[in-house]
Amino acid sequence: MACYKNFCVWQQTVKNKRDYQEDRLRVFGVNDYLVAVICDGHGGHRAADFVIKQIFKRLTKHKPTWKNLDLGELLQVVSKEWDQECIKRLPGKSYPKSVEEREKMFQARRWHYDTYGWSAGTTCVMAAISAKHKRIQVANVGDSRAIWRSQKKGRLYQTRDHNPSQKDLGPLGGKVFRDEDKTKRIEGELAVGRALGDNTANLMGTVRADSDIKKRPFKTPFRMILASDGLWDTVSNQKAMEIFNPDKLVKRAIHCGSEDNISIISIEVSS
Repeated sequence: MACYKNFCVWQQTVKNKRDYQEDRLRVFGVNDYLVAVICDGHGGHRAADFVIKQIFKRLTKHKPTWKNLDLGELLQVVSKEWDQECIKRLPGKSYPKSVEEREKMFQARRWHYDTYGWSAGTTCVMAAISAKHKRIQVANVGDSRAIWRSQKKGRLYQTRDHNPSQKDLGPLGGKVFRDEDKTKRIEGELAVGRALGDNTANLMGTVRADSDIKKRPFKTPFRMILASDGLWDTVSNQKAMEIFNPDKLVKRAIHCGSEDNISIISIEVSS
């Protein structure tokens, strides 16, 4: 646990039963507000590493005031930066506009992309909390989730999970169907509806990277939990808020059958 002024923060991340740890998390201060970020990578950790590094770099360099802070615009910029980083690894200086030509080119480079992590993607949930203004701003892409509550018996809010669905596909469409385990996947591979990265799909226009944004006032005492889907697949919002402590939440998730990476940030704002 770390406390600073009105904030107390607890965090935990575990590999669990996965072969690799692809989650990344970070908590830091900018001006008079706190920023918390969790990225849940897939296809490798390269996209999650890049996104969380760029978020920290951009916010601490430019130090936007609370009035000028726009998490949606920030994620859009970082997403394009990751796409450009991956495009550098493609043959030539540009990529074709037609779906057929893109598919042919990506398949030719698929081994290189997958082996070196350039087809990697990541979810992202992040929150900025201002104790001074008693307001929060939350952004999410994918199925990592944030939940929050003002006062002990206040309404419990959450971000919307972006699970695979036809309405969440990009401008060039695609197909969503269930695999042998009845898990919905885009084109039989991606198990989230939106993501940053996934360039073999994203640059083809089948996966959207735009975020949902929520801006809300709050009253103290205020509590928020951000976590990857390794927690939410087995623990309900209500139970998570009751337990709150990340160490205990990890134990609960594993006891209930979670095998995925689990990353959790719990934040409390006092009066």
